[in-house]
Amino acid sequence: PSKFHAKLPRDMNDHGFYEDIAVVAFPTPPAEARTFPDVKTTISGSSFLLSSDKPFTAPAVMFQISYGQLWGGDAVVDVETSADGTSFTRFESFRIPLARSGVGNHGERFHTFPAPVTARAIRITFSKSPTALRLLAARPEARAKLSNLSAKTFAVRQECARDTVAVGADQTVPKGEVRDITAHLAADGTLDWNVPAGDWTIVRIGYLCNGRCNHPASDHGKGLEVDKLSASAMDYHFNQYVTRLCEHLGSLAGAVESGFNNILVDSYEVASQNWTQGFDKTFEARMGYSLRPYLPVFAGRIVGSVDESERFLEDFRRVVADLFAENYAGRLALTATRRATTSSTGRTWTCQWASSGRTPSPATMAWARATGASPPISRTCGGAATPPRSPSRPTPAAVDAGLPRRSPSRRRATASTARASTASSTTASRTSPGRATSTCPA
Repeated sequence: PSKFHAKLPRDMNDHGFYEDIAVVAFPTPPAEARTFPDVKTTISGSSFLLSSDKPFTAPAVMFQISYGQLWGGDAVVDVETSADGTSFTRFESFRIPLARSGVGNHGERFHTFPAPVTARAIRITFSKSPTALRLLAARPEARAKLSNLSAKTFAVRQECARDTVAVGADQTVPKGEVRDITAHLAADGTLDWNVPAGDWTIVRIGYLCNGRCNHPASDHGKGLEVDKLSASAMDYHFNQYVTRLCEHLGSLAGAVESGFNNILVDSYEVASQNWTQGFDKTFEARMGYSLRPYLPVFAGRIVGSVDESERFLEDFRRVVADLFAENYAGRLALTATRRATTSSTGRTWTCQWASSGRTPSPATMAWARATGASPPISRTCGGAATPPRSPSRPTPAAVDAGLPRRSPSRRRATASTARASTASSTTASRTSPGRATSTCPA
């Protein structure tokens, strides 16, 4: 085999913490080699126009848009095609989420057409948007990728629906062909690996601090948000904060007379989190199969099939949501009770009901906007005390027969939050015996 020896890049915007999860390699899907050099992208008003002097066939499209601060809302995307580049016919319309609870998604978006489109021009128009959109880029795609991937991996807070359009074998990664080559990665990020024949893609995946800090807070009380998927991180945070106050107050802690008898977790406004130390082992223990063969999904690939990859991501989100409910809301309620106080939680970014079932006093907030009123009028609704619910143990997705660090930041009272990050994607091609080349795709 040919030899690959190079340092794999990673995301350096890690806010002081990064740790590798795995390095995996897989045969590059043949469709990824197809490009559309003759297709020109033109932006006009609220439309992208993808056009060429001769017909081209595109199974999918990538586009990127941006917009200002938005509390919530969707946009409708209208797709039209033209055989002559002049007269257009409606092909389909679909809806995309723009923002939820003030958190938007400004990254690349991928959409697979219901059927491959053959045309000289494809026009993509954004209509019924609650805010002005800035169109940045668009291109036809031959490869396959799940839509709204950032929401499906919990990188952003948005609901998501399964993709249902089947894709070809030349667009997918066979699960059995995914190789874990982490053992060949040196501490400095250098990979030394014998590349088998053919074209291979190497992906380095790690997790890092997402940099979210508590707010509003005093100058002495500001720090990184706690890791909400880790019980030990929650205990550390509680002991460095609430426990110290309780010890200072002594017998007054928890007493109604002191006013220090309740811990309120207010509106959740610190975006998302999708990884914690040892998450891969926790996932396997709860779901009954390893997530490692599916790690290429985080890099935008489809492993096995669309249905199989979607079911893996549903399991992934289930474990994240359960850990949030158990180790954040549930753990806070438990530790508060031990200190003779109580706790209540507001809305969350995973499963509202799962988290509410873990707290003695669940609460939520409803928003309404009167005509001409700004900002919206809010009302907080307190819930009656509810008994703790048992941990959710969903049936693992039977995909096929094969499926059977968090660290305190600078020793402060808050621990770092981490997210899964695809740090680099490198293609290693056996171009001739004893030689391998690497490129970083766009």
